[in-house]
Amino acid sequence: MQRTQRPLHGALGKGELAGKFAHPDRLLPPHLLEDPESIDHALHPLDASRAPAYGTSPYGIPLCGTVCCGAAQHDRAVRAARIRDAAKGGAAVLGRLLGRTIPETSVGRRASTKRPGAAPAWALAVALAAGLTGCGGSTAGGGSGDAWEPERPVTIVVPFAPGGGSDVFGRALAKGIEEARPDIDVKVENRPGGSGAIGYSFLLSKQADPHYLIPSETAGVALPVTTDTPWTWSDFTPVMQIAEDVTLMVVPKDSPYQELQDVVGALKKGGQVRVGLAGATGLDAIVTGLMEQDQGVKYRRVTFDSGGEIVNALIGGDIDTAMLNPSEVIGQIKAGEVRPVAVFADSRYEDAPLDEVPTAEEQGVNVSFTQYRGVFAAGDITDAESAYWEETVRKWTQSPSYSKYLDDNFLRPVKRPHDEFVTYLKAYEKQLQGVLG
Repeated sequence: MQRTQRPLHGALGKGELAGKFAHPDRLLPPHLLEDPESIDHALHPLDASRAPAYGTSPYGIPLCGTVCCGAAQHDRAVRAARIRDAAKGGAAVLGRLLGRTIPETSVGRRASTKRPGAAPAWALAVALAAGLTGCGGSTAGGGSGDAWEPERPVTIVVPFAPGGGSDVFGRALAKGIEEARPDIDVKVENRPGGSGAIGYSFLLSKQADPHYLIPSETAGVALPVTTDTPWTWSDFTPVMQIAEDVTLMVVPKDSPYQELQDVVGALKKGGQVRVGLAGATGLDAIVTGLMEQDQGVKYRRVTFDSGGEIVNALIGGDIDTAMLNPSEVIGQIKAGEVRPVAVFADSRYEDAPLDEVPTAEEQGVNVSFTQYRGVFAAGDITDAESAYWEETVRKWTQSPSYSKYLDDNFLRPVKRPHDEFVTYLKAYEKQLQGVLG
């Protein structure tokens, strides 16, 4: 007689858990130990011999009650049966292993406090009941060759306010990920403040969680050089560089400064020339500092939270000049509201309306400095998770939307995969230490 198929919620019962454990030294990733809801929906690929009784997972993998050797090495070792059902069943086994009773009331709920190195009883029960089964020798969450894909919506953390170059990048990245991976939902969160430090610190708090990304640029490397931050770029996972950006000096349309040497001349005469900067360690601040060093002058610096705020201040007459990325101001340049007077790069742009803007070096200021635009993920993610994001970003960089993003924002298509990006960042850090240190 054919057995009635159980709903997946009851895939594992108490009597089916004992004696099915291996590798008891493996633990679930910390963020999953702390949050049962994050894996409450995750299912474990189990022994196909009992599949008729329990159906299949959303991945088409048979489900049952014995040890596993899953197709995706159970994505972080947590493709187990529903977390609370598994936890209740595993509590008894955990109690036998520990030599004491684990009450059912202590599993299936969150711990009220978190202590370093401590995990709630329900989490340890699940680790035994579901996540600690033998899987071909692979560690939880993936060594080389393990497949992984996001298990919930992905968040892109923009460390600056809306309207700036990082915000434009973050939103283009979100769209690109959704195009490359149509099944993924991506949201953008702006977390401005501290010249970008607040956004990066938030990402630091998401260690080992591959569902968080940040559109990174110079501030991600420069901030720790000049500020006592709790992180450096190496605390994150560099995924891929996707472009290179430069800085323009821009003035209001009716400014008396027609070229870069007009600004330099005013500064050398002791004039109070106000320059708008997005933070103290971004590309604009670095270029401003290099120009001051090269010419022996000093600006009056006015700091804002984003390039968008700087543009508004420039148009409103609250500042005299600004150091901006093209993406932050190209619309106002095309509308004739502001004028670019110099580009701080080795060569001019090839396309209008920036093709007639001379470089700083052409105007007697020996400053050329570019910034990367790249993607960082949270630190301590697995190789499989890092590879997934590298491949996803790479797919985006082969799409028409990526080309449009570059064209619209006058970016240069400099791409570096993970290994090359890490090497680049090490050299970039040394360069910034020489400039800022």
